[in-house]
Amino acid sequence: MNDPRLRKAILLAGQNRHDLAADELRAVLAAEPDHAFAHAWLGVQLAELGRRDEAVREVERAAGLAPDDAVVWWAQGLALAKLGRLPAALVAAQRAVRLDPFQEDHHGLAAAILLQQKRWQEALHAAEEALRLDPEHVQALNVRALALVKLGRGGEARSTMEAALRADPEDAQTHAAQGWTLLHHGDARGAIVHFQEALRRDADLEAARAGLVEALKARNRVYRAVLRAGLWMDRFTAGRQALILVGAFVAYRVALSASEGLPVVQNVTIALWLTLVVLSWGARPLFNFLLLAHPLGRRALRFEERWPAVWFGLTVGAALVGVGAWAGFGTPFGKLGALAFGLLALPVAIVAMMPGGWRRAAAAIVAAALLLGVLATFASWWIEIASWQTQVAQGLASADAKPAAVDAAAGRFFAVLQACGFSTWLGLVLAATARR
Repeated sequence: MNDPRLRKAILLAGQNRHDLAADELRAVLAAEPDHAFAHAWLGVQLAELGRRDEAVREVERAAGLAPDDAVVWWAQGLALAKLGRLPAALVAAQRAVRLDPFQEDHHGLAAAILLQQKRWQEALHAAEEALRLDPEHVQALNVRALALVKLGRGGEARSTMEAALRADPEDAQTHAAQGWTLLHHGDARGAIVHFQEALRRDADLEAARAGLVEALKARNRVYRAVLRAGLWMDRFTAGRQALILVGAFVAYRVALSASEGLPVVQNVTIALWLTLVVLSWGARPLFNFLLLAHPLGRRALRFEERWPAVWFGLTVGAALVGVGAWAGFGTPFGKLGALAFGLLALPVAIVAMMPGGWRRAAAAIVAAALLLGVLATFASWWIEIASWQTQVAQGLASADAKPAAVDAAAGRFFAVLQACGFSTWLGLVLAATARR
């Protein structure tokens, strides 16, 4: 740490000037190629810059040079966590803890990774280990507060956040954590204040940006109820979330079968189920779409949140046009259009729910394929009907004998609609189990 360039790199990294920090670290390595910490810290800067392969290469080189250096393993865990490779990051952080169990930063990093993995109790334990060594460790206080919220211990969470703000009222992460704590307790307006303060101090802080988006939408009562349900679901592991989803669908099918012969009960069951589906899957992209009209919301939404929201909004709009055509003019094609685009909105909503990478790309491809399938089969069906009606008008066919081609085209159309429902359930389970 005596090299002034290394000290400068650490200072630049603390100012979020990661490209300049990386340049200083490369200068250190040019003079001393086997400097393990310089390799490790360069890996962290490259991870911040999104240069995945280079970052991994640097932290692995550092670990090879100094396999018994706890700080090197801590830096490797930090870099891998920033890259989203949480299992490998946790292994590195835990190795740092074993090599130096008296360093609070190592416990704090392990706690933060466990929190991202939704292992709330373990995250709480790791955070408390860090706080045992340093009662004012800000990262550990933040993790402890969020873990307590997830475990339903709101009173302890609030007192922990108060301690974190006292320890470092200037820390962006602390304000973001306070925002999420308030959001869990239904205080959207208070959460907005803390998220804005966090972004003022660190404009690139994703936890604050995402929290601000959710808080802005939570000012609406309907979305507030949806958010509370989502935050409640978030307390469970990915596997349990998938089981809850499957169990809900099985319960719906059982209720539907049990009410056979009771049309009123069946209609109420279906209505409740559809309401649950729409609010569960469509609320986020729908309210993101509405948030585009809000100046602050428009700036807070990322591009990968905006385009699914616009897609979803257009799909829902097309469904509403169909409803209007059916209600206003009595055209059956309006009813079918409303049904088709209403069902298409569900796989589009899955695109918005899916984490980035190949899963979102695959969900977008499936949704686009289903859209093309609906349009193609609907057009084919319409053409077959028009052809039949022309033949009837010319006396070449009977109006009482519908051609097999019309039924076949209708069958293809409804098969695509069934595929919309199946792909939605498959995508929902995949989205729930995609957490690392």
